[in-house]
Amino acid sequence: MSKDGSPIPDYARNQILASLEVSLFLLANGRKQEYMQSVTYATEVYSAFQDTAPPRLKFRMPAGARFPTPFHFIFANVARQMLIEPRAAGYELSLVRRSSLWRSLSPNVQRVLYPSIRRPLIAQCQTSNEPFDVLFPAPSRPRE
Repeated sequence: MSKDGSPIPDYARNQILASLEVSLFLLANGRKQEYMQSVTYATEVYSAFQDTAPPRLKFRMPAGARFPTPFHFIFANVARQMLIEPRAAGYELSLVRRSSLWRSLSPNVQRVLYPSIRRPLIAQCQTSNEPFDVLFPAPSRPRE
């Protein structure tokens, strides 16, 4: 926070992203309670920032994004990174652990992410001789 109590934009972004990366790493490793604590912290930082930041600095939804809030968009992008290339965020996650993460995500998030993760993960599974369709099953269709 700055001297006047308002969040510092870069600090808030870094805290949100780091908390979400940690939370997804925890989820991939079956640590659901710690996952929830980390997501809760990211949500609190996000909310504090959105509530106090000047309009020009607030998180906004990109055009065409299919999410209810900018936070959901940020979460999905971090999840995409952790599924495709967790090492870019400094984490080591095997394909099996990433499969666990994939299966833990909500069907809505899976439906949004699947088109963008499919090709890179097919290539990684082929390189590792792992069955893509078994590790990363297509998301269920929405109920009508």
